[in-house]
Amino acid sequence: MGLFTSRKALSVHEKKKIGIMASRSGAGARHLCMALAVYLSSYEKYETAVIDCREEGLKGLLTKDLLFDYGTGGFRKTGVSIYEDREYAIIPAALEKKYDRIIYLLPKEGKGPEVFFGICDIRFMIGGMRPWEYGEYQLLIKQCTADYKDISGCVCLSNGLGEEERKMFVRDMHCSVIGIPRIEDPFKLRKCDVEFLRSLTATG
Repeated sequence: MGLFTSRKALSVHEKKKIGIMASRSGAGARHLCMALAVYLSSYEKYETAVIDCREEGLKGLLTKDLLFDYGTGGFRKTGVSIYEDREYAIIPAALEKKYDRIIYLLPKEGKGPEVFFGICDIRFMIGGMRPWEYGEYQLLIKQCTADYKDISGCVCLSNGLGEEERKMFVRDMHCSVIGIPRIEDPFKLRKCDVEFLRSLTATG
């Protein structure tokens, strides 16, 4: 049974927490986060929440027609709930029971990695492959490896990944990396977006 098993077969033991952490601002974490949340809610029919633990938040991604009672009500057009949590507090058990999938959008600083490795059942790590980005990505992976020993459970991702970059990553980091295709609008997923997100969730 896969990590993202259809809700028809869902039991309380199959509720999952998903962590997304990027090596730098602008790597595409929030874009992927919202696309994944919309996919899980609209296509897999999971009750889905996003908990944003970063300073910059998600407000810049939202427009008034999409926003409904920010912090409690979620998105009018998608059914995804969003919460801000700068203190990394665990959400109340009663609230947690409401959701089948909770996505934590985490910073690489502070307690971000601790939450990422401590409570998340599946972990997506995102970084860039351009020279000035790749160094930061390498540092994040090396630091996490040093602090948490085994990061084999992480799924490494990168935007604009070519075959040469993929080979370099595998050679340098001794793990695989998945390229993220261009998702134009995370709230209006195209067929190709849905197919990618479906394949991505199958990695668990």
